[in-house]
Amino acid sequence: MCQCELIALFDIKQSLLSHHMKKLTDAGLVTVERRHRWAYYSTSADALQELTAWLS
Repeated sequence: MCQCELIALFDIKQSLLSHHMKKLTDAGLVTVERRHRWAYYSTSADALQELTAWLS
């Protein structure tokens, strides 16, 4: 999902979104692909499955 879509969805500033997404990326829960000025985020299937199992 594009960073621009997340900003509109959550109605937050870009700097706050970047801060939180960096934490999720560092934890391995999401991956980021940078294209020009935008960042595109996706969930890591393995990490999401592990997190789901841990929370169950």
